[in-house]
Amino acid sequence: MALNISRIINLFFKKNNIFENLEENIDDKIKQMFEPTYNKLKSKFIIWKKDPQIIKRLELLNNVNSNLERYKIGYEIIQNFLLDETTRELILNILEILLYNIEEIILSVPIIDKTLYKSLTKFIKAISINNAIKTKEIVVSFGSNFFKGINFFTIIDSILIFQEKKEFEEILENANKHEYKKYMSDWTLKYAQIIEGPLKNALLLLLKLKYISWGKRYNYLDKRDLSIGYVLNKVNADSLLANYRNSIFHQNLYLTKEHEIKHNKIILFDREKQIILSLEDYINDFYKVIIFLITFYLVLFKIYLDLSVQLKQIIEKILFSAKEYIDRFISNSNEDFFNFLDKI
Repeated sequence: MALNISRIINLFFKKNNIFENLEENIDDKIKQMFEPTYNKLKSKFIIWKKDPQIIKRLELLNNVNSNLERYKIGYEIIQNFLLDETTRELILNILEILLYNIEEIILSVPIIDKTLYKSLTKFIKAISINNAIKTKEIVVSFGSNFFKGINFFTIIDSILIFQEKKEFEEILENANKHEYKKYMSDWTLKYAQIIEGPLKNALLLLLKLKYISWGKRYNYLDKRDLSIGYVLNKVNADSLLANYRNSIFHQNLYLTKEHEIKHNKIILFDREKQIILSLEDYINDFYKVIIFLITFYLVLFKIYLDLSVQLKQIIEKILFSAKEYIDRFISNSNEDFFNFLDKI
């Protein structure tokens, strides 16, 4: 019998400290696995970087004003590093180690939740035992749709405060009221977008699998007008995330800027509910969603590999494609590079 997906989701989102033990993920075994190859590559890099011609190119890279010229020089520098056959072999060896030890690598990623990873994996595997074809169909469909629209990584990358080169606590501490509102309005809007888009889609996939295990139809879940509130209700999850989304999208959100940043408040109104959060609570809730999604994506990737009958051939195909890409990269001329840029 499949695990209770509602319990898995609620246990994760009710955690008080999601950052607890994350730094313990990195395993010494993983370091040892990569160390010999990595050290050889590092030695090659150190020798290469001392080349007078490379030193000149790196200095030039820091002094050009044109972005296009900077890209061109950067391309030439990387191209030069990859010209050495042993360097290319070492890079491909690292990729091979990663692909053949994917689960150990995933579980060592500092920004995933191990308990959530294991629970989601168990849940999906239990369903795939009796419904391998449907499970794979849903996972593959999710993966192909992921890259068609504005995905999770695009939204994260667009958050203004994350584009600054300082810690965001420092930025918000020193911001005046106008700057503070600008950063927080942008951040909360993108957060609502993540909840209504990537998070809803992730929960819909889990709901489809739950329905498969019950023998219920699930095609209607592909309708675009399903709200995050509806989905959370169907998986019996806490409605706080729906309250976030509704308050932000309906502009029922108020920010306070106090003398000390720890006293700043975010006040949300959703229908008759009023939710008052400290900035710390808001950031904690935001990162819960981020960690949930990254963990979920890695679970799906591993499940897809597990459901692939010809896993060895898939890995060999990835390695062959990587080698082919590197070969094309080093053989392209500057003219090819500019033609490539024009097509982007």
